[in-house]
Amino acid sequence: NCFFTSNGSYVKAINDLGIDTASSNYLQPLQIIVFDNEFKLRTNIINCNVGGFPKLKWNRVGSFDQIPIAQNGFSQSKADYSINFFKQITGQEYKKKKYKYYYFVIWSSMFTHNTKRFLKQVASNKALDTEGEVLLTFINIDNEYQ
Repeated sequence: NCFFTSNGSYVKAINDLGIDTASSNYLQPLQIIVFDNEFKLRTNIINCNVGGFPKLKWNRVGSFDQIPIAQNGFSQSKADYSINFFKQITGQEYKKKKYKYYYFVIWSSMFTHNTKRFLKQVASNKALDTEGEVLLTFINIDNEYQ
């Protein structure tokens, strides 16, 4: 697992791509993005699309009960993520086929209890990864909201 705290790099990466953040979901405080071993985007779930507010229901359709986490009917975010976006933010190289799946967990503590439930849901999914096929990268974006 890798942990990163964004210090302006997240919004900078978005701006470098010329993205309108107001209409593209990139700044949602809780997100899970999953790529396969060919860097094809498999899953992109954001807090606004899971339902249940004020107590978000991340696994209401069983998305987190399998590897990889599945879209399972949740509306896909408008954010068009690529592996290069995450390379820019983290400064890490990601190699195709080194892992079967690459999870990027974008999170902020602004939702307190919902954040804790979201991170626990991600952790319970990672516990299903008995073969070590998932690289899990956490990116905290608290600094982006200051």
